Amino acid sequence: MKKILKYIIVIAILIFTTSCSKDRALEVHVIDVDQGDSTLIITPDKKSILIDAGEDIYARNVIRELKISGVNQIDIIVATHFDKDHIGGMDKIINTFKISNVFVPPGVVSHQDYYEFIGSCKNKGIKPSVINNFVSFKLGAETTIDFLSPIYSDIKYEIESEITDSEEINKNSIVFSLRCLGHKLIFTGDIDSEVEDSILNLYNLENTSFLKVAHHGSKSSTSENFIKELTPKISSISCGYGNRYGHPHKETLNTLNKYKSRIYRTDINGNMTFYFTDKGIYSKEKYE
Repeated sequence: MKKILKYIIVIAILIFTTSCSKDRALEVHVIDVDQGDSTLIITPDKKSILIDAGEDIYARNVIRELKISGVNQIDIIVATHFDKDHIGGMDKIINTFKISNVFVPPGVVSHQDYYEFIGSCKNKGIKPSVINNFVSFKLGAETTIDFLSPIYSDIKYEIESEITDSEEINKNSIVFSLRCLGHKLIFTGDIDSEVEDSILNLYNLENTSFLKVAHHGSKSSTSENFIKELTPKISSISCGYGNRYGHPHKETLNTLNKYKSRIYRTDINGNMTFYFTDKGIYSKEKYE
C-alpha cells in the first residue's frame, strides 16, 4: 500500500510540474498557408496574437489552427501589410472570432481583399490602429511588444494615402519584436534589406531566439548585416512548395546557415509549433 501511495505521489508531482511548465510557455504556431504568411502566438497567460492570415483560400487553415489551439478570442491582429497573401483571409478570421485590437500600417490599397478586410472590421465595430511610430506595450504579465517599423520618413505614408507600388507596400510592413521569458522574437512582414538596415541603426536586436524571415526567403531581404546582428537561433520561412518565385532563395539560406540558425520552412515542414520557456526552446514533439 505504501509503494502504491508513493507511486501516486510521484505521478501527481510529475503531472503538476509538467502542467506548470506548459503554463509558462510562449507558443508560436507557424501556419502553412502556401505562398503566404500567418503566425499565431499564445503568451504564457493565454493572450493571443495573429499575424497575417494568408490568401483567402487558406483562411480555413488559419481558423482550424486557432480552434485546435483553444483560441476563442484574438487579443491582437497584426496585418503586417496589405498584400493579398497576407490579408486575403483576414475578413473570415474577423467574422469568425471575437477580436480586441487590429494593427495596420499606414496607407490604403485598392484591391478586393483589402476592402473585405476593412469592411469586416467596420461590421464588428473595430477601428484599426495605425502603426507609424515606435510603440511599446505589455500584453499580459510577461510579454512586451515593441513595434519597430514603419516609422521612417522616406518609407512611411499618410493614413489615407493610396499605395500602389508592390515594393513600397513591402517596405511599409509592420515589424515588431516580442519579448517574453528571456526570449526575443522578431516578425518582419515583407521588408527588404534597406528597411533592415534602418532598423539596425535604431535598435539593438542582438541574441534573437526566433526570426520570421522576411518576404518568404527572398534574396532582397535577410541581409548578412541583419542576420549577423540578430544571430537568430531559429529562422522560420513561410513559402509554398515549388513556388514560381524560387523562395527561399539560395543566398538567404546560405546567410542563415553561415550564422548557424536552424531553418524551418512551411514548404518542407508544414505547420510548425515552437515553445519558448525560461529553460529553452522546444519543438512540439519535444515539448509534449
